[in-house]
Amino acid sequence: MVGNSDGDPGREVAAGFPHMPITYVEEPRPGYSRARNAALRAAAGDALLFTDDDCLAAPGWCEVLAEAVLGGGADIAGGAKLPPEDAGYVMRADYYNTESFALHPCLPPGPRPALSTSNLAIGRKARAAIGSFDEHFPMCEDRDYCLRAGRLGLSVVFEPRALVVHAGLADSIGGYLDKMRRYGRGTAFCLHAHRDREPLAVFVPERPWLAAAASPIMVPMTMAYFMWRNLRAGMWRAIPFFPLMAAGAFWWQRGTVEGAALRRGRA
Repeated sequence: MVGNSDGDPGREVAAGFPHMPITYVEEPRPGYSRARNAALRAAAGDALLFTDDDCLAAPGWCEVLAEAVLGGGADIAGGAKLPPEDAGYVMRADYYNTESFALHPCLPPGPRPALSTSNLAIGRKARAAIGSFDEHFPMCEDRDYCLRAGRLGLSVVFEPRALVVHAGLADSIGGYLDKMRRYGRGTAFCLHAHRDREPLAVFVPERPWLAAAASPIMVPMTMAYFMWRNLRAGMWRAIPFFPLMAAGAFWWQRGTVEGAALRRGRA
């Protein structure tokens, strides 16, 4: 268990299960990638399983995900995600904007270009080959990690039987729009780092001024993309959430402009 946020209760939670061999690792630097890397450094087993503190794993999650990499079926395996049953309109819009079309449990198992570290297993050999998560990424470090695995010829496989419920979806409009903005930043980093493997990279210019100039075109294209991905995956229930998803597309595009500027500043 890794903690790297102010007020993290992880140490107390771990101490509450004295009959289980839980090791708490404190990473003083904030950031998703830094927390993941602390786990990579501390892990000693043949399979390292990731989830987040706002996710609730379904029964059998650990066994299914571990077997996917220990049994030789995958170098990296990731599972499915659902919103809570009592999720409101904003939380479900968040889910349909970020997770449903790639991580819904009704989707078939099989190879994927990338999966989410909130529900992921990595085998020992894959960890050694890929190395660390890129700590420069503001978000989407998990997509970058999986794409780097693909470059090495490693297999990334979706296993829908390994299910978590994502209770930490945005539950306010402000929180949702801010999340879309942060996702846009991370997406820009990922698309620019993997232009040869990311078909959408051509639509996200690397120069910030050009990305900003393209925004009037890119916002409706982004919304159309979110809609198409959901409908293509059979997520017809997403349709009532399209209005809020449209607002999210605007903030996502704003984030890509900021991400282009951040990445260019670090080049």
